[in-house]
Amino acid sequence: MIQFGSGPLEVACAAFPVGPLETRVAVFRQGTLSVGLVNSDYEIFDQGRQALAEALAVPPENILCAVTNNASRAGGWPEQAQRELRKTAERLPALFRRVTVSYGSNTQDDLTFNRKARRKNGASYVVREEDRRKMSRAKLGAIDPLASVVRFDDETGAPVLLLAHFTGRPVVAYNREAPVIDPDYCGYALLELAKSFHPMQPVTSFLQGCSGDVSAKFLGGGVRKAKEMGRKLGKSFVDAALGEHVVDEPVLGYGAATATLRYAPLPALTELESNGSRGKWTEWALGHVRNGVSSPEKECKLQLHAITFGSEVALVFLQGEPFVGIGLTIRERSPFALTIPVSCTNSMEPHFIGQAKDLGDVDWLSAFYQEALKPPYTKPAGDMLSFKALQLLNEMKGQPART
Repeated sequence: MIQFGSGPLEVACAAFPVGPLETRVAVFRQGTLSVGLVNSDYEIFDQGRQALAEALAVPPENILCAVTNNASRAGGWPEQAQRELRKTAERLPALFRRVTVSYGSNTQDDLTFNRKARRKNGASYVVREEDRRKMSRAKLGAIDPLASVVRFDDETGAPVLLLAHFTGRPVVAYNREAPVIDPDYCGYALLELAKSFHPMQPVTSFLQGCSGDVSAKFLGGGVRKAKEMGRKLGKSFVDAALGEHVVDEPVLGYGAATATLRYAPLPALTELESNGSRGKWTEWALGHVRNGVSSPEKECKLQLHAITFGSEVALVFLQGEPFVGIGLTIRERSPFALTIPVSCTNSMEPHFIGQAKDLGDVDWLSAFYQEALKPPYTKPAGDMLSFKALQLLNEMKGQPART
């Protein structure tokens, strides 16, 4: 499914607090095409999409909800916030303004690290924070250091909406023993970005990259450390927001596709019985194999979506927590000048999604299927997400604008 708008591009957006956190809503409209975006620290996938769809009389499939994956949101989504979400959504039809689109990027490679590493014998493991501090950057895996901002200005040149994007799970303020509610470094970066445009008050949103195996440094470093890192990232966002790349013809495009990830058969009975650890996954698998079921599930279907602005900017929205290599592949091979891969959209399922090269690895991230009581993926595994995303982007790039 691919749709294009025609005529002037309009944006309506607003934000409201949920304690110290913030939830943002935005709608892009061009002619008969409207696409909504909900952005929050809370996993309000169904609630957010339903509220926005009803308020705007837009099909639910044209509404996306992308969350930050912030770990510091103790207590869950408050009931009063649901009412505020609906009130905010209902205000949007009166807030539409004609906008122009520009974009920019900066590099910030000092805030995140790849949690997955390999020992000399090739075995994979998850890097703990205390280990990370002792390791050189060269021994750590790939990250996505790009800090990007897509900027929407009204007819006076004032910014209305700033979509900021970076890759790295926000866990700096996280405290397992004493849970806190805190914006973490991504939220503080948005505050820095918004402050740079004072007294204007643009809505600022944080779109999380493919961070399944990429985390912020200083896990559990506390609020003060989260603020310090947020200021660093915020300065990168400010520089990106001042980029001079203007989209001359910002035709709004919206597309969707389905990626099918296939499961491998379960191991043979002898292999399972020889497993000394006999964890819950082994017992689960044994129960199936002893009953003659080697393939309890054949496949997992994942939805992905793309929003494009003209022939230059593309945002790709993915379910779950894909590994960073998936996002890098999409960006590097995309036909658009700036491509932003966004994770944690519409659902956190199936959580961690590795690439074909991660199959067979025993680290907790790659072997999360055991925690979920699922079979392991088979090739091409999560690479199918990048294949389908690139196929969709190339189709959208080749489509003529509807006038």
